[in-house]
This record gives sequence, C-alpha cells and structure tokens, in this order.
Amino acid sequence: MNLKNIKISIVVPVYNGSGSLKELTERCILVVNSHFNNESEIILVDDYSKDNSWQTVLEIKSNYPEIIKAIRLTRNFGQHNATLCGFHHSKNQYIITIDDDLEFKPEDIVLLVEEMMKSNSDMVYGVDNLKKYNIVTKSFVSLYKKVAGLVHGKNYVPGSSFRLLKRELALDVLTNASHFSFIDEFVSWHTTRISSVSINCEISKRGKSRYSFLSLIKIFLGLIFISSTIPLKVVKFIGVTLASINFIIGIWIIIKKMFMNITVSGYASIIVSVLFSSGIIILILAIIAEYISNLLSIAYKQPAFKESEIK
Repeated sequence: MNLKNIKISIVVPVYNGSGSLKELTERCILVVNSHFNNESEIILVDDYSKDNSWQTVLEIKSNYPEIIKAIRLTRNFGQHNATLCGFHHSKNQYIITIDDDLEFKPEDIVLLVEEMMKSNSDMVYGVDNLKKYNIVTKSFVSLYKKVAGLVHGKNYVPGSSFRLLKRELALDVLTNASHFSFIDEFVSWHTTRISSVSINCEISKRGKSRYSFLSLIKIFLGLIFISSTIPLKVVKFIGVTLASINFIIGIWIIIKKMFMNITVSGYASIIVSVLFSSGIIILILAIIAEYISNLLSIAYKQPAFKESEIK
C-alpha cells in the first residue's frame, strides 16, 4: 500500500498543552514525511488555554510554516468543539484527530490509515487496551461504553479521541454542530461503517486528565439527555409501573371495604403516599426541564466555536 498518495489533515485540540506540543508536532511531522503526501497539514486549535500554549503554537508555526495551521478560539469551547473547528479549516480527504498530551502516539496514525484502506470504513478509532489504568478508571470506562451501547444500539463501536475519518463525514458532522457537540454521536447519525484498531497508549504528558470528575459527569449526562430518549423511557416505565401498582392496591382496598367490613384509615400512610407521588412528579419535571433547557440552547444556535486568530 502506497500511503505517499494520501494527504491527511491532523487536527489537534490544544488546552494547556504547552509542555508536550513541540514533541507532538515534531513526531507528527516525522510521520507525515515518512509515510504520507507532503501536502498534508497539522492544524493546532488552541481552546483558549490558560498557560502559554498559544505562544508555543505560534513558535511551532514559525518553525514549520508550510505544514502548520494555527487557530485560537475566543474562549474555551471544549475539546469536541475545538476539534470541529479543525474540521472546518481542514483541506484534505482524510482527517486525523489526536490529543495534545501524547497519550496517543502519532506513529499509530499509520495503523488507522491502513485499517481504513483495508476495511473501507468511513471512520476508524484507535482504542486503548486500558492495561495501564487502575480498576476505578476501567470501571468508569466500562460503564460509559455500556451506556453508549444502549444509546447507539447494535452498531456501537467503542471510540476514542484518536480517530481517522473521511472528509465527507467530517463535513456531515459539522452540519450538526451546536453548543453541545459530541462528535462520536454525530458520526453515528451518518454512518455505521466504523471500525477500530487496538493500540497501546502512553502516560499523558499532562500528568492529569484535562477533564475533572465533574466535567466527565457533564459529558456523561449530555450523552444521555442529548443523544438518547433513555430518560423518557425510564419515566414512562416508572409512570406505568406506579399506575399499575396504585390501580391494583385501589381494587384490593375496595374489595376489602366491600366484603371484609374493615375501615381504611391511617394518616401516616396518606402522607407517605403524597410525598412519594410528589417526589416522582418533581423528578419527572426535572428531566423534562433538562430536555427543554438543551433544546432551547440548540434552538438559540449558540456557536460551537469562534476563532480569534488564524495563522
């Protein structure tokens, strides 16, 4: 397979990654020069970092002006939206997304391209085998994959932020861009031709994840509330179940009243019933409110990204 005919765009969402950016870009450039067409490009999208990442990006741009495209966003939009910005500015047929912390190895880009050529997929993920992680991380990842599997159904393929996708698919994903953008979900709306390759990741140069526990929970809930109707199905199940139980209990009380000559009394039971029922109603209203809030944000067309500088 002659990869020298293939032009790739490597999109790197950057956030507080100044410590690893130079090594990352040098290794990416080496991969491009060794395997791919020299018209390939590397797009560094600074997601309004708090450190000196933008200055580092500009320095890299000055050293490699032909292959590097530097973009800075006006504020922090999040990793997925920064990646979408990279899609918007890419020019080549095949697009690679890779994190800025060198957890994923640029040398494995070749594996993704070879898999795409072999399987004729629209997207290929590089999926870590998780050998280096502790049991807590593995458990969280496992839970996330199970939920994502429920959302996506039988066609679900475990994903990651290390991906290769065709330009046509990237443009389709851009049409769905909103304030809450989840690339892997958008991809599933447009194709089922998705495959993956197993890779061995390194320890992040950042030392800790760019995502706090709360931000991971936010993404997790976003997947549930934006990408699926699972909460509505749960609400429907609860409602039908409670209605059925109440109906059965009501019939039983009527039968006891009519044929067993006992009186139904109990202030405490009434209060408990009222509190339980009102609690369920409040829960349902909260879920509906979450849906309405997200729908309004999408309807208002909040931007997925906005650039302040392009070099």
